[in-house]
Amino acid sequence: MIYSQKPEMEWAVHVCEMVGDKIAAQKGFPVAHYNPFDYHNVEGRRTLYLQFIEVDETDTNEIFKFVSKYGFLGFKHDTEKVSLEPYKEERKKYSDHLASLRRTPESDGFIKELVTAISWRDVELIEDIRQEILEMRTIVNIVHEIQSGTEISLGPVFDLYSRAIPFDSTSIEEIQHEFDDQALRFFAKSAVELRIDTKLKGVHPHLGSNKDGNRFSGTWRVPTLLSAMYLMLYTDIVGSKMFRKCRNVTCNMYFPIYGNDARKVYCSNNCARLQAQREYRQRKKRDEI
Repeated sequence: MIYSQKPEMEWAVHVCEMVGDKIAAQKGFPVAHYNPFDYHNVEGRRTLYLQFIEVDETDTNEIFKFVSKYGFLGFKHDTEKVSLEPYKEERKKYSDHLASLRRTPESDGFIKELVTAISWRDVELIEDIRQEILEMRTIVNIVHEIQSGTEISLGPVFDLYSRAIPFDSTSIEEIQHEFDDQALRFFAKSAVELRIDTKLKGVHPHLGSNKDGNRFSGTWRVPTLLSAMYLMLYTDIVGSKMFRKCRNVTCNMYFPIYGNDARKVYCSNNCARLQAQREYRQRKKRDEI
């Protein structure tokens, strides 16, 4: 594949806090950095976009844990001012002093503290993150249906496509009656292509050189964590790598399948055992009625 080298990317991870319906970076704490592509096709590390779609979007704490561990998505680089309320009295006290021509070490120290207090910090809405989890999970599920030749679920395909091209409320019924299986598969492919192309906006190839400077190499420049995860997904799709959600109803894990092996439906033997026990209890209960 062209530009097969791991993309060069440095993404920030802040110490975060919950502020109402937002997750916000706390000021005054050190910021860590990492390359998200260290979590893609690396032995011993679970692919980052799979970790993302496995987050329970109804659980705010799970969303917060993901952002705290891997950073803001970056899809809407929003900011807000930190409250100046704790500095109210000090601001009044130093209002004239700060305007003077001569600064003392004490006032300089306060100026630095005040600048930190009024600086902007990153915030992201929890609902926006929740919607991104749902959309990426939908895309992964549709891609699996396309690649494996299984039945296409019309509802998710319609919802995905309508994010790019709005439809009338009655359009889904019209599609359901007029589209045969082949047309529906084409429709599903188009929906996936449109959404992934949109999510990869801003990602572009970069021509670099080695340390000696005597040859060139190709890589990618990636602006956000969200686009990084979509680039991982893109490369997996192009490489015909498939993932399936575990059939155990209490498991959110996705696992790789190879050779279009439709027989594998559980991520582990433990999940297969738990689901078999659950179905046995359900059958037994029905028989007793």
